[in-house]
Amino acid sequence: MFFLLSTPTFLSSCLLLLLLHHQEEEDQTQQQQTRTHSQLLRARKERPPLPRLVDGAPPGQRDPHRDAFASSYEAATAIVMGRFKTPRLLWSLRRLLGLGRKRALKRELAVLKDFAAKVVNEKRRDHAIGTGGGRDLLSMVMAEGDFSDEFLRDLVLNYVLAGRDTTSSAMSWFFWLVSSRPEVGRRIVGETESVRARHGSSAGSMFTLEELREMSYLHAALSEAMRLYPPVALETRDCAEGDGDVLPDGTVVGKGVIVMHSPYAMGRMESIWGEDCGEFRPERWLDPDGVFQPRSPYEYPVFHGGPRMCLGKDMVYIQMKAVVASVMERFVVDVVVEEEEREREPEPELGLVLRMKKGLPVRIRAR
Repeated sequence: MFFLLSTPTFLSSCLLLLLLHHQEEEDQTQQQQTRTHSQLLRARKERPPLPRLVDGAPPGQRDPHRDAFASSYEAATAIVMGRFKTPRLLWSLRRLLGLGRKRALKRELAVLKDFAAKVVNEKRRDHAIGTGGGRDLLSMVMAEGDFSDEFLRDLVLNYVLAGRDTTSSAMSWFFWLVSSRPEVGRRIVGETESVRARHGSSAGSMFTLEELREMSYLHAALSEAMRLYPPVALETRDCAEGDGDVLPDGTVVGKGVIVMHSPYAMGRMESIWGEDCGEFRPERWLDPDGVFQPRSPYEYPVFHGGPRMCLGKDMVYIQMKAVVASVMERFVVDVVVEEEEREREPEPELGLVLRMKKGLPVRIRAR
């Protein structure tokens, strides 16, 4: 099968792939081989639904409100990125007069907030009539206390906006990197088989949380991929109030000053990662016994550090490990490129999330 894995829909593509494989296994009477040529859910044409993790809705369910949310998300992020290219005086003038893209941003943000408010209202209604209490994130948070609608709305927005493209971006770059080092793929498959054997589970069955936690090499490979291609390549922070701050080197950061740092650049610094900092080498994350050894978040700021550490870090690793292990134990993923372009890096599309500009063309074959 041929797939074009475009970043915003990588998870949907993988899930569809697993579903097709399950269907093929059930249909034992079909003997003839078929070929499928698909271009799956390209960016700006169709968007993946809001994750079941947040609101409990089935992942394949189509909803016009969700489509509007996804479209507004794309538009809003494009406008925000454009702000960095616009002189501050011009942006401030547009904001004051409510003109141009500032007005468009306000309109798109209203769509995002309205959708999140709708999710919260529906969940409150479900709880009121006794049909709530699911295992989705929103239900679990609501069960912990009496939170305001505004708080829950912002919670929904934060989790969806933070996780919508970042996870799939990381896995797109991961599969491209693994294609350049086949021995890494073989070790991942070997580790998956070893974990299955220890727990007595069969290939194709759902991985347990304990099984996923034992996959140290896969954890290292994903971390190494995000070191070289962090989902968010450039971070900004604004000193909003108070008397400012002083950086470790003595630099004074006053109120209103914007500080930028690049996880992309830090992941390629020889002073942090050594002379082989440009190489994809998962082994750098493992101790002599093969156990994963995390690095300081101030050397590896993909998930931030300190009080601003990403709350979804562990959840993201579990999600990525579950999808990658499920795909790789059943399929071989071959990147489809011309021979002379095999070593060439896919062209990145710099936005809020570091995407592959043209997606990743791959050919899928059963093991």
